[in-house]
Amino acid sequence: DDEVKAKEERDKNLMLQGFKNDDEEKFADVNQFAIHKAGEIAAHIMSGKIDKNPINVEKRSNCEFCAYKEVCRFDKKYGGNKERFVRYSDKESELIYEKIKEALGK
Repeated sequence: DDEVKAKEERDKNLMLQGFKNDDEEKFADVNQFAIHKAGEIAAHIMSGKIDKNPINVEKRSNCEFCAYKEVCRFDKKYGGNKERFVRYSDKESELIYEKIKEALGK
């Protein structure tokens, strides 16, 4: 009995947060939106708009691992730049999914 509870607790703790691919329609929508968003970002870059807008997830900056940090020169202390902090609850994830469907015209 303790072993079963321990496995359930372990599985619960190891579960990834966010959308799961057990709902094929939802997964397809999120995938389609990601492709759409990537195209939008590429169009912005091609037109010369390249904003410094990194995301900070759980107190770790993505700049830490970026190959372009010397070129970008993102600096919170002296450059007046700010990171975006992102963390969504399950409830917020459903709201985000509704926005994704709106953007896709569904």
